[in-house]
Amino acid sequence: MAQRVDAAEVRTGSGAGRRDVVLIAALETFLRYGYRKTSMEDIASAAHISRPGLYFLFASKRELFAAAITRALEQDLHTAAHALDDEAHLLHERLLEAFDTWTGRYLGAWAESSAQSPKLTATSWAQQFSTHPTAFTR
Repeated sequence: MAQRVDAAEVRTGSGAGRRDVVLIAALETFLRYGYRKTSMEDIASAAHISRPGLYFLFASKRELFAAAITRALEQDLHTAAHALDDEAHLLHERLLEAFDTWTGRYLGAWAESSAQSPKLTATSWAQQFSTHPTAFTR
């Protein structure tokens, strides 16, 4: 699952660090409650910042959602690419590691949230995949 949000890092972190903490908290909150049921107040509370502070970083829930998904996808693609580049392991081991890195995180989250919002999960991820087609080619 996603990283844990550290309240001390939010209070003392730089702008970029604070943004990352908010994105982690947002992704966890969206996965827990689904897009429709998640409010900006829920995310602000999870990230330990004020709602106006959240709106200072992100103009809307839609913008925040897109940024959280994009960050997660970029991180996971980087980690999968790193696994593929590790020549210390056999090709099939690298492929399995990359696949596990890429899908393992999301399969668990989908299973947990599917009872709450199955349509949202599939639709939301599919929309993000379609906006990053070059990320899936090597």
